Amino acid sequence: MDFEKIRSDLSKVLSEKRYQHTLGVEEIGVRLAERWEENPDEMRTAALLHDCAKGMRINEQFEFCRQNGIPISREDTLSPGVIHARIGAFLAHWKYHVKEREILDAIFFHPTGKDNMTRLQKLLFIADYIDPNRDLHVTGDLTELAFEDMETAVLEIVIAKNEYLIENRMILHPDSIKLYNWQIIYIEQRK
Repeated sequence: MDFEKIRSDLSKVLSEKRYQHTLGVEEIGVRLAERWEENPDEMRTAALLHDCAKGMRINEQFEFCRQNGIPISREDTLSPGVIHARIGAFLAHWKYHVKEREILDAIFFHPTGKDNMTRLQKLLFIADYIDPNRDLHVTGDLTELAFEDMETAVLEIVIAKNEYLIENRMILHPDSIKLYNWQIIYIEQRK
């Protein structure tokens, strides 16, 4: 994988803020992959490409999906912040020739998570939220937690994301609800 080419491409299509976010996700994601003994190159690929469609406006994202036959569920339509991830997985495969299903799924599900995620999927979900370039007040504590207890970090992040959506009267995507339920059961069974 030509990571420099991907970075160069992204620097041309993403805003500076989004590009810096992507680099932050790459940095923390690789560190997490090393900590949890996942393949750092797979993590780097997923991290770099996770927001590759964020340069498109939402109406362009819907049109891109229509033109390229990318299925969009009713829930996706009601939670349009996930559409870029659907396109990102498509572009990772068709433009950047990513073949590994786990990487494509990590990109596809990074905004919401899902039940029964793989480690790579969990690590991208975490890295996207704790990116050191984000100005969230909770990222320091969650960063420390992510290196100590990946499962609890995933739970805390999905709670924070869902609380934000509820406070702002926005739709909870069913995949994030499934992730929440899965993590509660998984963590309880771990005890």
